[in-house]
Amino acid sequence: MPGTQSFPNHFILAGWDMHITYSTTSNKGEPLLGITHKSEHQEFEGNEIAVSQTTVGQLVTVPWDKHGTTLCVIIPKCNPGTGPVKALALEVLEKRGPPASGAVQEYRTTELTGTADFVKFVEVAG
Repeated sequence: MPGTQSFPNHFILAGWDMHITYSTTSNKGEPLLGITHKSEHQEFEGNEIAVSQTTVGQLVTVPWDKHGTTLCVIIPKCNPGTGPVKALALEVLEKRGPPASGAVQEYRTTELTGTADFVKFVEVAG
């Protein structure tokens, strides 16, 4: 339909040893995030996922492991189905051990490339 614009709501991203599938909504009406890192797979949904709209794009953040690591996926503003999307996964690691001067967090980054599409989800009562 002319004049109607849809924004991407489903992203498939991969880089190095990480594969991410993120949907801003689902059949339940909640966001879903699936992450495979090396051989480990984790899934998050609903309130487990913090989403922020910023000037650098959408920040999708989840608690990553029992050691206090947080994973933040930075997804740029984009149009659906227009070509490859480049995103960034940022692991925020909390330093452990005795208090030290300097930063108490460190970052590990993974460059991601993939697709951004618009998918029509039908909410299922349940």
